[in-house]
Amino acid sequence: MIASETRRIVREAIAKTGYVYNVTAAALRTGRTRIIGVSFHNIAHQFFAEILIAIEETLSAAGAAVFINNHGEDPESLARFIGSLAAYGADGLIVSPPPHVTVEVLRPISERGVPIVYTSRHIRGDDAADRVVTADKLAMRRAAGRLIELGHRNLVLLGGQPGTSVAEDRVAGFRGKLEEAGIPWSETLWLQCRPRLLEGRAAAQAALDLDPRPTAFVCFNDLVRLRSDERAQG
Repeated sequence: MIASETRRIVREAIAKTGYVYNVTAAALRTGRTRIIGVSFHNIAHQFFAEILIAIEETLSAAGAAVFINNHGEDPESLARFIGSLAAYGADGLIVSPPPHVTVEVLRPISERGVPIVYTSRHIRGDDAADRVVTADKLAMRRAAGRLIELGHRNLVLLGGQPGTSVAEDRVAGFRGKLEEAGIPWSETLWLQCRPRLLEGRAAAQAALDLDPRPTAFVCFNDLVRLRSDERAQG
Protein backbone atom coordinates (compact mmCIF):
# COMPACT_ATOMS: atom_id res chain seq x y z
CA MET A 1 0.00 0.00 0.00
CA ILE A 2 1.17 3.52 -0.83
CA ALA A 3 0.62 6.06 1.92
CA SER A 4 -1.78 8.86 1.05
CA GLU A 5 0.90 11.48 1.78
CA THR A 6 3.32 9.77 -0.59
CA ARG A 7 0.64 9.60 -3.25
CA ARG A 8 -0.04 13.32 -2.83
CA ILE A 9 3.63 14.23 -3.17
CA VAL A 10 3.99 12.13 -6.31
CA ARG A 11 0.91 13.69 -7.91
CA GLU A 12 2.18 17.19 -7.15
CA ALA A 13 5.53 16.35 -8.71
CA ILE A 14 3.79 15.00 -11.81
CA ALA A 15 1.71 18.17 -12.11
CA LYS A 16 4.75 20.44 -11.73
CA THR A 17 6.95 18.63 -14.22
CA GLY A 18 4.24 17.98 -16.81
CA TYR A 19 5.09 14.30 -16.82
CA VAL A 20 3.14 12.20 -19.34
CA TYR A 21 3.02 8.44 -19.07
CA ASN A 22 4.96 6.96 -22.01
CA VAL A 23 2.87 4.11 -23.35
CA THR A 24 5.52 3.07 -25.87
CA ALA A 25 8.18 2.73 -23.21
CA ALA A 26 5.79 0.81 -20.97
CA ALA A 27 4.97 -1.56 -23.84
CA LEU A 28 8.66 -2.40 -24.21
CA ARG A 29 8.78 -3.31 -20.57
CA THR A 30 5.46 -5.17 -20.23
CA GLY A 31 4.99 -6.53 -23.75
CA ARG A 32 1.51 -5.01 -23.85
CA THR A 33 0.31 -1.94 -25.75
CA ARG A 34 -3.26 -1.76 -24.39
CA ILE A 35 -4.43 -1.24 -27.98
CA ILE A 36 -7.63 -3.00 -29.03
CA GLY A 37 -8.80 -2.99 -32.64
CA VAL A 38 -12.50 -2.82 -33.52
CA SER A 39 -13.60 -3.50 -37.09
CA PHE A 40 -17.25 -3.32 -38.19
CA HIS A 41 -18.86 -3.10 -41.62
CA ASN A 42 -21.09 -0.12 -40.82
CA ILE A 43 -20.41 1.89 -37.67
CA ALA A 44 -23.12 4.37 -38.72
CA HIS A 45 -25.80 1.74 -38.11
CA GLN A 46 -27.44 2.23 -34.72
CA PHE A 47 -26.84 -1.40 -33.71
CA PHE A 48 -23.08 -1.19 -34.26
CA ALA A 49 -22.85 2.41 -33.03
CA GLU A 50 -24.26 1.37 -29.67
CA ILE A 51 -21.92 -1.62 -29.47
CA LEU A 52 -18.98 0.62 -30.32
CA ILE A 53 -19.92 3.09 -27.58
CA ALA A 54 -20.09 0.29 -25.02
CA ILE A 55 -16.75 -1.13 -26.17
CA GLU A 56 -15.05 2.26 -25.99
CA GLU A 57 -16.45 3.08 -22.56
CA THR A 58 -15.45 -0.31 -21.14
CA LEU A 59 -11.94 -0.36 -22.61
CA SER A 60 -11.28 3.29 -21.81
CA ALA A 61 -12.15 2.67 -18.18
CA ALA A 62 -9.60 -0.15 -18.23
CA GLY A 63 -6.91 2.14 -19.62
CA ALA A 64 -6.96 0.76 -23.15
CA ALA A 65 -6.97 2.64 -26.45
CA VAL A 66 -9.40 1.72 -29.24
CA PHE A 67 -8.40 1.68 -32.91
CA ILE A 68 -11.47 1.70 -35.20
CA ASN A 69 -11.95 0.41 -38.74
CA ASN A 70 -15.14 0.71 -40.79
CA HIS A 71 -14.36 -1.83 -43.51
CA GLY A 72 -17.60 -1.29 -45.45
CA GLU A 73 -17.70 -4.97 -46.52
CA ASP A 74 -14.25 -4.62 -48.15
CA PRO A 75 -11.90 -7.53 -47.28
CA GLU A 76 -8.87 -5.45 -48.28
CA SER A 77 -9.80 -2.75 -45.79
CA LEU A 78 -9.94 -5.31 -43.00
CA ALA A 79 -6.64 -6.85 -44.13
CA ARG A 80 -4.89 -3.46 -44.04
CA PHE A 81 -6.31 -2.75 -40.59
CA ILE A 82 -5.12 -6.09 -39.23
CA GLY A 83 -1.70 -5.38 -40.70
CA SER A 84 -1.64 -2.09 -38.78
CA LEU A 85 -2.71 -3.82 -35.57
CA ALA A 86 0.13 -6.30 -36.00
CA ALA A 87 2.58 -3.46 -36.59
CA TYR A 88 1.46 -1.65 -33.43
CA GLY A 89 1.44 -4.84 -31.38
CA ALA A 90 -2.28 -4.67 -30.54
CA ASP A 91 -3.53 -6.70 -27.61
CA GLY A 92 -6.84 -7.77 -29.15
CA LEU A 93 -9.40 -7.49 -31.95
CA ILE A 94 -13.19 -7.27 -31.95
CA VAL A 95 -14.50 -7.84 -35.46
CA SER A 96 -17.59 -8.30 -37.59
CA PRO A 97 -15.93 -9.59 -40.78
CA PRO A 98 -16.90 -8.79 -44.38
CA PRO A 99 -18.27 -11.44 -46.76
CA HIS A 100 -16.14 -14.20 -48.24
CA VAL A 101 -13.12 -13.87 -45.96
CA THR A 102 -11.24 -16.77 -44.37
CA VAL A 103 -9.20 -17.08 -41.22
CA GLU A 104 -6.14 -16.26 -43.30
CA VAL A 105 -6.99 -12.57 -43.05
CA LEU A 106 -6.50 -12.79 -39.28
CA ARG A 107 -3.18 -14.60 -39.42
CA PRO A 108 -0.90 -11.55 -38.86
CA ILE A 109 -2.30 -11.27 -35.33
CA SER A 110 -3.74 -14.73 -34.61
CA GLU A 111 -0.37 -16.41 -35.12
CA ARG A 112 0.98 -14.15 -32.35
CA GLY A 113 -1.70 -15.35 -29.97
CA VAL A 114 -3.68 -12.07 -30.02
CA PRO A 115 -7.23 -12.70 -28.70
CA ILE A 116 -10.01 -12.24 -31.26
CA VAL A 117 -13.72 -11.84 -30.54
CA TYR A 118 -16.40 -11.95 -33.23
CA THR A 119 -19.54 -9.90 -32.88
CA SER A 120 -22.68 -10.28 -35.00
CA ARG A 121 -20.80 -12.26 -37.69
CA HIS A 122 -18.05 -14.82 -37.54
CA ILE A 123 -15.78 -16.64 -39.99
CA ARG A 124 -16.90 -20.19 -40.60
CA GLY A 125 -14.41 -22.77 -39.43
CA ASP A 126 -12.74 -20.55 -36.84
CA ASP A 127 -13.51 -22.31 -33.59
CA ALA A 128 -10.59 -20.76 -31.70
CA ALA A 129 -12.06 -17.26 -31.32
CA ASP A 130 -14.87 -16.27 -28.98
CA ARG A 131 -18.17 -15.02 -30.38
CA VAL A 132 -20.87 -12.60 -29.26
CA VAL A 133 -23.64 -13.29 -31.75
CA THR A 134 -27.41 -13.47 -32.01
CA ALA A 135 -29.64 -16.48 -32.74
CA ASP A 136 -30.18 -15.50 -36.37
CA LYS A 137 -31.63 -18.78 -37.58
CA LEU A 138 -34.13 -18.99 -34.73
CA ALA A 139 -35.15 -15.34 -35.12
CA MET A 140 -35.86 -15.78 -38.82
CA ARG A 141 -37.84 -18.95 -38.21
CA ARG A 142 -40.00 -17.11 -35.71
CA ALA A 143 -40.55 -14.14 -38.04
CA ALA A 144 -41.56 -16.34 -40.96
CA GLY A 145 -43.61 -18.58 -38.69
CA ARG A 146 -45.65 -15.67 -37.37
CA LEU A 147 -46.54 -14.55 -40.88
CA ILE A 148 -47.50 -18.08 -41.83
CA GLU A 149 -49.75 -18.25 -38.76
CA LEU A 150 -51.47 -15.08 -40.02
CA GLY A 151 -52.28 -16.85 -43.28
CA HIS A 152 -49.49 -15.67 -45.55
CA ARG A 153 -48.15 -18.25 -47.99
CA ASN A 154 -46.36 -16.04 -50.45
CA LEU A 155 -43.39 -14.67 -48.49
CA VAL A 156 -40.09 -13.21 -49.59
CA LEU A 157 -36.90 -12.41 -47.69
CA LEU A 158 -35.58 -8.92 -48.39
CA GLY A 159 -31.92 -8.03 -47.98
CA GLY A 160 -28.62 -9.59 -47.11
CA GLN A 161 -25.87 -11.01 -49.29
CA PRO A 162 -24.16 -14.39 -49.47
CA GLY A 163 -20.83 -14.90 -47.81
CA THR A 164 -21.52 -13.99 -44.17
CA SER A 165 -22.52 -16.25 -41.30
CA VAL A 166 -25.46 -13.96 -40.50
CA ALA A 167 -26.92 -14.17 -44.02
CA GLU A 168 -26.41 -17.93 -44.19
CA ASP A 169 -28.14 -18.48 -40.85
CA ARG A 170 -31.04 -16.13 -41.58
CA VAL A 171 -31.70 -17.65 -45.00
CA ALA A 172 -31.51 -21.14 -43.49
CA GLY A 173 -34.05 -20.19 -40.83
CA PHE A 174 -36.40 -18.58 -43.36
CA ARG A 175 -36.14 -21.42 -45.85
CA GLY A 176 -36.49 -24.08 -43.17
CA LYS A 177 -39.72 -22.59 -41.83
CA LEU A 178 -41.22 -22.26 -45.29
CA GLU A 179 -40.43 -25.86 -46.18
CA GLU A 180 -41.74 -27.01 -42.81
CA ALA A 181 -45.05 -25.31 -43.68
CA GLY A 182 -45.16 -26.97 -47.09
CA ILE A 183 -44.19 -23.82 -49.00
CA PRO A 184 -41.74 -24.64 -51.82
CA TRP A 185 -38.39 -22.88 -51.61
CA SER A 186 -36.93 -21.03 -54.55
CA GLU A 187 -33.87 -18.79 -54.73
CA THR A 188 -36.17 -16.11 -56.18
CA LEU A 189 -37.70 -15.79 -52.71
CA TRP A 190 -34.49 -14.17 -51.47
CA LEU A 191 -34.14 -10.64 -52.87
CA GLN A 192 -30.49 -9.94 -52.16
CA CYS A 193 -29.06 -6.51 -51.43
CA ARG A 194 -26.69 -4.86 -49.02
CA PRO A 195 -28.62 -4.07 -45.83
CA ARG A 196 -28.87 -0.33 -46.52
CA LEU A 197 -31.71 2.12 -47.04
CA LEU A 198 -31.62 2.78 -50.78
CA GLU A 199 -30.81 -0.79 -51.70
CA GLY A 200 -33.66 -1.99 -49.51
CA ARG A 201 -36.04 0.20 -51.48
CA ALA A 202 -34.87 -1.31 -54.78
CA ALA A 203 -35.18 -4.84 -53.41
CA ALA A 204 -38.70 -4.14 -52.20
CA GLN A 205 -39.70 -2.85 -55.63
CA ALA A 206 -38.24 -5.97 -57.25
CA ALA A 207 -40.23 -8.11 -54.83
CA LEU A 208 -43.46 -6.27 -55.64
CA ASP A 209 -42.86 -6.94 -59.34
CA LEU A 210 -42.78 -10.71 -58.79
CA ASP A 211 -45.58 -12.90 -60.08
CA PRO A 212 -47.27 -13.98 -57.95
CA ARG A 213 -46.87 -10.85 -55.88
CA PRO A 214 -45.80 -11.49 -52.28
CA THR A 215 -48.26 -10.72 -49.51
CA ALA A 216 -45.58 -10.25 -46.83
CA PHE A 217 -41.91 -9.37 -46.48
CA VAL A 218 -39.43 -10.72 -43.97
CA CYS A 219 -36.67 -8.10 -43.79
CA PHE A 220 -33.00 -8.71 -43.17
CA ASN A 221 -32.69 -5.70 -40.87
CA ASP A 222 -34.41 -2.46 -39.89
CA LEU A 223 -32.79 -0.39 -42.66
CA VAL A 224 -34.25 -2.67 -45.30
CA ARG A 225 -37.59 -2.64 -43.51
CA LEU A 226 -37.84 1.16 -43.55
CA ARG A 227 -37.59 1.35 -47.32
CA SER A 228 -39.72 -1.73 -47.92
CA ASP A 229 -42.50 -0.11 -45.89
CA GLU A 230 -42.37 2.89 -48.22
CA ARG A 231 -42.67 0.76 -51.35
CA ALA A 232 -45.40 -1.45 -49.91
CA GLN A 233 -47.45 1.59 -48.92
CA GLY A 234 -46.81 3.68 -51.98
